[in-house]
Amino acid sequence: MSHLDLAVRRDPILRAESLNKVYWLGAAVYAVDNVTLDIEEGQYVLIKGASGSGKSTLLALMAGVDRPTSGDVILDGQRLNVLSENALCAVRRQKVGMVYQFFNLLPGLTALENVALPIRLSGTPDWFALRHAANLLERLGLAERSRHRPPQMSGGEQQRVAIARALANEPKVLMADEPTANLDSRTTREIRKVLVELNRDLGQTVVVVTHDTGLAEDAHRVLTIADGRIIRDEAGGAA
Repeated sequence: MSHLDLAVRRDPILRAESLNKVYWLGAAVYAVDNVTLDIEEGQYVLIKGASGSGKSTLLALMAGVDRPTSGDVILDGQRLNVLSENALCAVRRQKVGMVYQFFNLLPGLTALENVALPIRLSGTPDWFALRHAANLLERLGLAERSRHRPPQMSGGEQQRVAIARALANEPKVLMADEPTANLDSRTTREIRKVLVELNRDLGQTVVVVTHDTGLAEDAHRVLTIADGRIIRDEAGGAA
């Protein structure tokens, strides 16, 4: 037996088991249809598909934002389906960083305050929350914009603030739902570069849902979803 056979196998950081999400619209409509999926720590995984294919619903289930009709999600060894709403909220806050298409920043807060908010909500002292938020903004090239509010910033700057906010509590998995959909081509390249650097340089596990097939070049693995089912699982350009 080789030393490879004796190596300790690590569980995936994220696992979906026989996942279903059903809506009743006169008949059963499966937004997610019997999906089983493992995502390893440090992977960059792209989930692509047409509008209405179920990709955003699948992401919401894996993030614990929505609950499945049946099946389960295991995040960092913890089964989400057995958790109360309060416990599920705590897991999301601690282990999942979410980035959305429309940024979802609070317009009355500065970039620094937006990023510090989830850290403060975890009970961390204000001085540490602000220092950590400032470090994240600097890492993402936004140190000079930290005192600006979202309406004073470009779309690309707002999305980088949103990524910094998603990283604020050092999540196990960074999830992004159409993070470049509202951006021009130049800004899209900027956001793609940020996600690649987070994965490559920091080992951040990244899961991105998109209809933009160009992002497949950045990923280790590309999943194609149609009618709620994963129909292809193949290597991406970074594999």
